[in-house]
Parts: sequence; structure tokens; C-alpha cells
Amino acid sequence: MMLFKTWLLGGWKGGAVGDIRARGANSVIQRKLVQVITPSTTVEGNIGPDANYLLAIKEGSTILDDGSVVYGFAFVDCARLRFWVGSIDGDASCSALGALLMQACFGTS
Repeated sequence: MMLFKTWLLGGWKGGAVGDIRARGANSVIQRKLVQVITPSTTVEGNIGPDANYLLAIKEGSTILDDGSVVYGFAFVDCARLRFWVGSIDGDASCSALGALLMQACFGTS
């Protein structure tokens, strides 16, 4: 499995093949793909320093009494099989989120 981990860190995908029928004295061994291994399907914890993330943000359809809009979000760490959901509202929270997204996506500060 260590070799697969090295390949996954390089962005490769792979598969594990196993025997599906016991070998007899004069029979052909049948093999079958038993597992597909990609950076998003590994279940053995974080595969490296560059985890795979997914973030979805949805602007709410209603405006609060103070005039601010609520944004819902879902954040998934695919490599570690963890997720978070929540919401933010208010200009300060939205500005902070915007700054974080700019830094994460474009490397600006």
C-alpha cells in the first residue's frame, strides 16, 4: 500500500486486484478489480500535505432585519473524510470570508 500512497501524492489513480477463485492444480487463476484507489477514495487518513478540499457557498434568498444576507456553506476535506456545514451573516464575516478565499485561491494577502 505504500507504493499506492506515493502514486496518490503524485496525483495518480490506481486499483487493487485480487484472486476471486482459489487456484487448483490445473486451473487458471481468476482475478478481479476489488478496489479503485484515488486521492478522494483513500480511507487511511490524510495522504499528504496537499489534502483535497471542496467548498460550496450559497447566498440566502432572504435579507435579515439589519440588511445583511445569510450565506450557507459546506466544507469537505476529501482526503480525511470530514465535513463541516454552517452559515455566516453580516458584513464583517463576509469580508473575512472573502479575504480568506482570495488568499487560498490566488495566494494574495
